[in-house]
Amino acid sequence: MAPEVMAGAGLILLISVAVASLAAWLPRRKPYKSDSPPESVDPNRHEKQMSTLLSNLAAVLKVMDSDGILQWTARTARELVDAPYAHAALLRGSRHGTSAEAGLDAYPTWWHPKIQRLVLWSSNTHEVLRDEEVLEGIEGLVAIPIISPEGQGIGALIVGGNTVGVQEEHTLSQVAEQAAQALDLAERNAPGGRDPVSGLPGETSLTRVLDREFLQNNTMTLFVAKPRRPQDYNRVYGPGAWDALLARISLDLEEKFRWVFWQGHGLAVLKRGSSRTRQTAVRLRQTIAALTSDFAAPIDVSVGFVTIKPEEAGGPNIALLEAASEAASEAASRPENIFGGPITELSETLRDRKPRIQEEQTVLTLIKAAEVRDPYLGFHMKDVSQLSTSIGYQMSLPETEIDLLAVGALLHDIGKIGIPDSILRKPGRLDREEYEIIRSHPELGARILEEAGLSAATPAVKHHHERFDGGGYPDGLAGDEIPLPARIVCAADTFSTMIHDKPYRPKIARSAALEEILHNSGTQFDPDVTAALAEVLRRVDEQPASNTS
Repeated sequence: MAPEVMAGAGLILLISVAVASLAAWLPRRKPYKSDSPPESVDPNRHEKQMSTLLSNLAAVLKVMDSDGILQWTARTARELVDAPYAHAALLRGSRHGTSAEAGLDAYPTWWHPKIQRLVLWSSNTHEVLRDEEVLEGIEGLVAIPIISPEGQGIGALIVGGNTVGVQEEHTLSQVAEQAAQALDLAERNAPGGRDPVSGLPGETSLTRVLDREFLQNNTMTLFVAKPRRPQDYNRVYGPGAWDALLARISLDLEEKFRWVFWQGHGLAVLKRGSSRTRQTAVRLRQTIAALTSDFAAPIDVSVGFVTIKPEEAGGPNIALLEAASEAASEAASRPENIFGGPITELSETLRDRKPRIQEEQTVLTLIKAAEVRDPYLGFHMKDVSQLSTSIGYQMSLPETEIDLLAVGALLHDIGKIGIPDSILRKPGRLDREEYEIIRSHPELGARILEEAGLSAATPAVKHHHERFDGGGYPDGLAGDEIPLPARIVCAADTFSTMIHDKPYRPKIARSAALEEILHNSGTQFDPDVTAALAEVLRRVDEQPASNTS
């Protein structure tokens, strides 16, 4: 049993023992049941108060955990009825939480016997109870039960002071009812709070739900759906567009899957058991595809899943999330874009991914070196990589080829870190000797990649200055002799260079740059690549108006 769960269970036991032992010297007179007539409620005043309540409640349901809801409940109760003291308590299974709000220097906490007694009695009887005795300067207490949608008493809201009349009691009952719904939702699906962007439960909620399910001896399967290159979607629709899209489709997913969680730029889905896991993964991919089928930018996800039994869940649950995330990355290279299984069977495959993770770190290190050497150089390589990737998708290249294309394009000019500043940043024309030095950067970049263990991506680096008609360098290759990644990078590199300022010439308009590339299609550039580039740019240029409409 997890330490925090043992502590929670021990606390509940301690509370129960304390209440029983203190019962002998508690005041003999029990709190009496309130019989305030509901027909005396002022509807106009009630409507104004409920408007304030629901306005505050919207944020609670979206992002708060149980402790935050209790705090909100106590604070809202005080504000709505102008009471000096309010206390909200949750007693549900092994979960216990309280929050007190008071405008006093000293006030009773949960550990005061009378507070405990009122909470327990009101929760168990489902009745509004009153106690008129003065408690630490507070004249009279009212306890409102907090009852779950299933009809279970899960705590109580206590308000102190002489301001709680008929109208106030009715208002507080509404507060308790709304708090009960929020607490029930949080305890079942989002015990660790919700992500403020999507409204979905976050990773903390996921780990707490797993803790709860493992304590109940349930075998669990965790799915992670990762988008393929969300930066391409953001490039079409603008920064943060992918996160906004996931936020919009999250409600649809919650209707189809019991537990859906926000996980970085993707989604995590949790289900009990180990049956029909692949069917669930297929359904998850199909659901996301259907919800995004009308978008111009293609949306696709890879889904990884991991099944784990309670006896195998010895480590932190965040490790399970990392395993499912790595399975989703592995799925991107599989024909169905799905990969997973029992955690014991996946261990070896996931260990084999470590070298690829190390390759990613190597790429990041090289890019950082380029940015330190020349900030524009780092920007340019990233820009060419994004455009090259979009061209690759437009040409329907396999995912594995697009991965190599992205790396090759990202590092196509890495050899320039060995070119002197006097040549690299020269504002005028290069002389013959300087031109020969600058022409050496593709081969220098290829050697850097080979020494860094990235030889699979070297064709795009070494040959991105070859011409389709054979007049390029370093090897004078022509047509299909030029590796396709290099032909793609050649067009993307030229376009990016023309639309940005350079030391030796100003930028030109995007339309003029594209016209120049199309004019040289078949001589300098591969015609198939230039056609794909034109289509990518057409979609990008047309998308803002379409997106607005």
